[in-house]
Amino acid sequence: MFLGANAHSSRLAPWAATRCRAEHTRTVKYDSIAPACSTDRLRGIPRNFDLLRLVLRGDARSRICLRNEFGIRQCLSVRHRPHHRCPHASSWLAVSEWGRTAICRGRSERSFSLRVQWHEQRRVGLHHKRHQWCVDASARFAIPRRLYLSFCNRDPKGRFAYVANAGSNNVSGFAINSMTGALTPVPGSPFPADVNPHSVAVDPTGRFVYVADANSNDVSAYTLNTTTGGLTPVPGSPFSMGAAPGFSVSVDPTGRFLYVPSVVPSSNLWGFTVDTGTGALTAIPGFPYPSGSGADWAGVHPSGQYVYVGNNYSGDVSAFLVDSANGALTLVPGSPFPADPGANPRGLAINKTGRFVYVMNESASNISGFSVNTTTGALTLVSGSPFLSGGTDTTSMTTTSPVALNFPIKSDKIHCKGGGCTPMTVNISAVFDHRQTSPYSKGQMVEDYRGEVGQCNPSNPNQQLRSPVLSISSAGYAQSSGAPFTVNGNYSGGASPSKTLICGSSTVGPSTASNLFLFYGGHPGYDYPFSFHTGVYPAVSGCVSYQIAAAGGATVNQANYHVLAIIPSSTPPLNGCQGVTSQTGYVVFYLHLASYVGPDGKTIMVCPSLPKNGSTTCSNAIVCKTCPPEGTWVSVSAPQPIAYVGNFALTGKGGSGIWGGVSTHLHFEVDQMPTLTATPVPLDPYGWWPTTPALPDPYSTSHMGVVNTWLWQ
Repeated sequence: MFLGANAHSSRLAPWAATRCRAEHTRTVKYDSIAPACSTDRLRGIPRNFDLLRLVLRGDARSRICLRNEFGIRQCLSVRHRPHHRCPHASSWLAVSEWGRTAICRGRSERSFSLRVQWHEQRRVGLHHKRHQWCVDASARFAIPRRLYLSFCNRDPKGRFAYVANAGSNNVSGFAINSMTGALTPVPGSPFPADVNPHSVAVDPTGRFVYVADANSNDVSAYTLNTTTGGLTPVPGSPFSMGAAPGFSVSVDPTGRFLYVPSVVPSSNLWGFTVDTGTGALTAIPGFPYPSGSGADWAGVHPSGQYVYVGNNYSGDVSAFLVDSANGALTLVPGSPFPADPGANPRGLAINKTGRFVYVMNESASNISGFSVNTTTGALTLVSGSPFLSGGTDTTSMTTTSPVALNFPIKSDKIHCKGGGCTPMTVNISAVFDHRQTSPYSKGQMVEDYRGEVGQCNPSNPNQQLRSPVLSISSAGYAQSSGAPFTVNGNYSGGASPSKTLICGSSTVGPSTASNLFLFYGGHPGYDYPFSFHTGVYPAVSGCVSYQIAAAGGATVNQANYHVLAIIPSSTPPLNGCQGVTSQTGYVVFYLHLASYVGPDGKTIMVCPSLPKNGSTTCSNAIVCKTCPPEGTWVSVSAPQPIAYVGNFALTGKGGSGIWGGVSTHLHFEVDQMPTLTATPVPLDPYGWWPTTPALPDPYSTSHMGVVNTWLWQ
């Protein structure tokens, strides 16, 4: 988000006052920062501050700022009120007096040792004999003076925010207070950049920060300290572009590619591959890619399939198709797409579902909206476009999401690239099969949402093997080129190496790399290979049920697969969850859980460690205190897991599910269910974004009226 050149603030006061050194702090609240940098609450931050020494002056008003060992900063406004009680006193501060008086600047002061506790009430009294100091908690923040603040971005976990300072050639970093949204400078901030940094981006793994430097024709790259938020230059940084960057720098959702537009000396789009280990940048062969005139702003589609560029001088939008293997670009047929005639597109925004692209027309002060063709990436002006912005010099924009899906696992250092889990950083072991005619059908051909096809073809040397799953009828299949599957850029496949069989026989073949096989025929969801007892969170706000069967038939239920369903509802239903219907038309399912409905039919139990394979019960099961019972409404921002990853499944016809029936993983599934009695029709939450332009979705052919679209936040 652009913050105007007139943004200023006062000098930051000391984080804790010392005797005879208490300083007043004037603060400026930047309302325009909040939409770009606000975030959900962080988890796991201790509620108690360190033991700190305060000096309180007998002024009418003073202001003290404290910070704990995690960098969380809280400011206190102090008012001297003799002989009066402070309103709303609480245990927010537990105070013990040192009983010492000092004289500073001709005024009496008192020293206190404080243990500050984070509670809801904001006002307390510091009791001292006949006097009180009334203390108000403040959620405002202060940042250094004389900075030309250009752009703000935050890390994907919402812990830190970064601002490119064009006037001072550096980058400011802030820790985000998870309770109030207040910003505190991280240690070492601001960090040096090159000349005239215009924009900043944090990669989706939360490990690297990139800054486009307009007057030095390069991109500065930093490693982000995930504990402190500090930035360290990546070896080799800054990385030359050979042209002046425009007003954006964008990293694709997989964290593998970075794109920057340029205006001077010519209008182009520059592309780099990202070294996912070091963060270093390497120019993509064939760069730069010609764009329209005045390429100011670029954005990567949430699927990573397309890049769109707003062209300020030519009044249009260029669209590029991304090669998922190397990040190379080709123009989408029909590109560029005209915006408002005579306008000057500058800012560009893509909504979270990937269905719409918007550009801000600076001279006309209006907004052009485009719908995205999910098959080709082409743009079509939406009805009524352009739309008046209601202001002047419209240059930037952001969008909010409808009810959409958050990834249900927060973090995992083994299975999520960079540790933070998103739909594009997580390992996938089995994909949604776009070739399925029904759930778990055995078509011996699998197609992912990028249009990659795996099958058995004895006449092709690359496709003479299959990799079995559970039985020889469910398997993984190779693609005709013999190359690994990319899927979301982080595809892992099953176990590595994978066992194989010769197609059409039971003859054992050589073991080979698991990502050479696309698993598996008729799969109606996604398998993520998390470890046993990994905490699972709500992917969407809604009502929890253990009574609904997922796609695949009535047997795909709680008893056989430990199924938990969430019926989307953005707010708690007024009459409770009984009989509620989905606000979105779909229901979210988790399968194979280690948490489940206990023998009494009500209590939710959890198995804390791997049970013996083949057993039907967990001998050391305990009550799951954070798992919601039937009919409970849960929020997507729930602080505790609502379920746990397991390996429970039915392995054959009849009987019941057993522990170890599948390898340990989370099966995540989204089923179209306009009513809860309707037959579930599986949906792909990743949508359909084929690498080959104009390739039709085979799933829509076999399921009339069903359109797979991006459902993630």
